[in-house]
Amino acid sequence: MEEKNKVLTECIVNGNRLAIIVIDEEKKEAAEAVWNGEFWETDFSYPSLGVTINEVAEAMNYDAVKEAGYTIVE
Repeated sequence: MEEKNKVLTECIVNGNRLAIIVIDEEKKEAAEAVWNGEFWETDFSYPSLGVTINEVAEAMNYDAVKEAGYTIVE
């Protein structure tokens, strides 16, 4: 399965593969995403995955996103 989006950082929380992916290279915008087995899905909620925002915050390297000059949009 081919990953088409550029991944800035990723982690695994409770078996879920999560990432910050580039959604607009020109605007330097990124979004949180979950790997659904085929592609990165940005339309999801952490509670639906059985994880909390705090668990993700502890595991994800948000500094890498900031250092790369990207802004996370919802």
